[in-house]
Amino acid sequence: ITARGEAVRDVNGEIVKLHGTVQDITERKRITLQAITSEERMLQVLNATSDGFWDWNLLTGEVYRSARYYQVVNRQPEEDSHDIAFFRNLIHPDDLARVMHVIESHKQGKTPEIQFDCRIVLPDGQNKWIRSRGRAVSWDKNRQPTRLVGILSDINERKQLDDDLRFILNEAVDGIWIADAEGRFLFANPAACQLTGHYLEHLQSMHIAELVAKPDLADLPAHLARLDQEQFIRREWQLRRVDDRVVSVELTTERMRDGRYVAFGRDLSTQKQAQVDLQNRERQLARVLEGSDQGYWDWNLQTNA
Repeated sequence: ITARGEAVRDVNGEIVKLHGTVQDITERKRITLQAITSEERMLQVLNATSDGFWDWNLLTGEVYRSARYYQVVNRQPEEDSHDIAFFRNLIHPDDLARVMHVIESHKQGKTPEIQFDCRIVLPDGQNKWIRSRGRAVSWDKNRQPTRLVGILSDINERKQLDDDLRFILNEAVDGIWIADAEGRFLFANPAACQLTGHYLEHLQSMHIAELVAKPDLADLPAHLARLDQEQFIRREWQLRRVDDRVVSVELTTERMRDGRYVAFGRDLSTQKQAQVDLQNRERQLARVLEGSDQGYWDWNLQTNA
């Protein structure tokens, strides 16, 4: 319970009686203790994971950071000024404006969450890639955020692997396309862009169906459905170039575990044209021989025919 009261005094200042109120706060106390326990449990879990945790009180400007946070950024807890300036000073100068824009946009209610990758500068001068995600969790009566919480992750090795993979993909002779689970393009290497004449930025605004030429478009839904059951499928597709011409491409398509689609392909147009040219030359030769008084023989040493 919580009790409040005051004394009633007579004209001489002597206390003659007391009065007050008593309130049952059992439920309020239970909720408070439950919240404290829940927050302590959450902090224990966060400290046991590979992610750092941050909690920014926008009213006071104070920022709490977990022990793991300091490990991620290679700093000591005593170096922390416990405000946003500590984090700002970590960020690589070339990334600072972009990061602060993302944070401010969320504070103004323009985005559902905070999410960004950026470089931080380590004490030895080396750069390290980190990823931060967070969101507002409390607001004032004017719906202005008063508290932001989030996590900080070390993605340096993952970023290096991504860069290495991107280099390999970009150097590949075959065209490579990657689309999200909804079928919208995320990536295409230079060979793929050259095949259809699209810039990467243009492709990233397109759906798979917009790249497939009309003769094959009806096959696309069934093909994508088959990829849920089969490891990969190889077949010829007609793709629509940026100039509306059609190019024949042999594609090997696959659906990855995370739901994204990937396709590897090469241009068959040159090969098909070469076959047509060969057939034309053979027909021309046949016509010449038909009008000649000389015999003709052709021995395939592999088949002995």
